[in-house]
Amino acid sequence: MEKAIEKLGIYDLIGIIAPGIISTLCILYLCPDLLSYFKSLLCDKRILDCFFIGVSYIIGLALHEIGSVAERKWLLKNGEPHEIFLNPDANIIENKTEFELFSNTIKQVLKELGFKHHNPTPSNEEVRMAFHYCQVINEMNGRNIKSDRIDSLHCMSRALFVFFFAAFVLYSSSVLIFQYPERGKVALVNVLLLLFITLVMYRRTLGLAKYQVKSVVRNYIASKSK
Repeated sequence: MEKAIEKLGIYDLIGIIAPGIISTLCILYLCPDLLSYFKSLLCDKRILDCFFIGVSYIIGLALHEIGSVAERKWLLKNGEPHEIFLNPDANIIENKTEFELFSNTIKQVLKELGFKHHNPTPSNEEVRMAFHYCQVINEMNGRNIKSDRIDSLHCMSRALFVFFFAAFVLYSSSVLIFQYPERGKVALVNVLLLLFITLVMYRRTLGLAKYQVKSVVRNYIASKSK
């Protein structure tokens, strides 16, 4: 088990396995009969542990893929932060001085890449290409650790948003329609808690997506200033 964990990267651990484990534990909490069933089915604790990790990883992968599509089509339907951060209306770079610095940096990167500008603001496609160039330079200079960690946390938050949103809808429906479970006050607390966590994960997903853009460009500027 330890050797298998060592081979996994931080992205897999934080972005896929962690939300899978959290989601599996929440499912077992909301549906306690499942835990009793699997315990009776898988008597050996080691087999049960392996089954738990396997199911958690599969759930994590599913949440990762669904979250990626949901973010692209609904959460960030006006454009991804790394494409629109030079758009003042996007309100990603709030500080005016930093906005000007980022804008000049991206324009300089585009010049290095051979782009000629006649418009004051680069297109989304050009900004995206310049951003990825900054990522490559940061990786070559070993300045990508922080931004990679932020990306992993962003993926975890996105996956958990998908899970808790689905859990909120399904659990609320079971309480209202099927009157499951019988514990009225506990069910109400669970519904409110699921709603609260869903909203927190939603805000955290969007916030980390914006923060990653800032981290990448800041690291690129820092590497160029040396």
